[in-house]
Amino acid sequence: MIRRSRKPEHAAARRPPVEYGSADQAGCALIGMKHCGKTTVGRRLAELNGLGFQDLDLLLQECYAHAHQLHQAPSVREIYRNLGRTTFQEYEQRAVTRLEQLLDSAGKPLVVACGGGLGENPNAMARLVSRCVVVYLDEDPDVLYTRVATGGIPPFLDANNPRAAFKSLWRKRDPLYRRYADRVVTLRGRGPDDIVGEVQAVMQELLDVR
Repeated sequence: MIRRSRKPEHAAARRPPVEYGSADQAGCALIGMKHCGKTTVGRRLAELNGLGFQDLDLLLQECYAHAHQLHQAPSVREIYRNLGRTTFQEYEQRAVTRLEQLLDSAGKPLVVACGGGLGENPNAMARLVSRCVVVYLDEDPDVLYTRVATGGIPPFLDANNPRAAFKSLWRKRDPLYRRYADRVVTLRGRGPDDIVGEVQAVMQELLDVR
């Protein structure tokens, strides 16, 4: 069952503790900025615990492809560019709906990696936190920017000063991630194995995963 050690600010959105085997299976959702390691850590956690892994961005792409009758969805960045912020957030909510269906049918918890912008979608986050223990992977913004820039400056950053634009985005999102998180795991250059071990301890405490 879910065991929470504190009530977050958004506690009204939380469900009461649930028992495994019910139609209300719990998950562990990893949130944070792009390139903080959510997918890498999430996959390792799922493997370590014999649980399923879901990437919310991939679920969003599936929802988009289904709605537009496409055999293959474009990238999440392209979908955002095509739809704009408001409609894109509606698709984030569709992805969370699909996740809820998967949780209902899984028979055990799932580990979930969330898109970096999900924290700015209060409707989607309210539903996510009602079903999942939420862990914020907190990495230094300079480290994150270096990783982002390695793959080319994304179009949503100001080309004239992309580092400043990225730090501004981080400053906007960091308090949102902290508001929704049951636990904050501070990375600061730590390796994946160390991070996995700390998140595993959170899962053991709050999800009773052994």
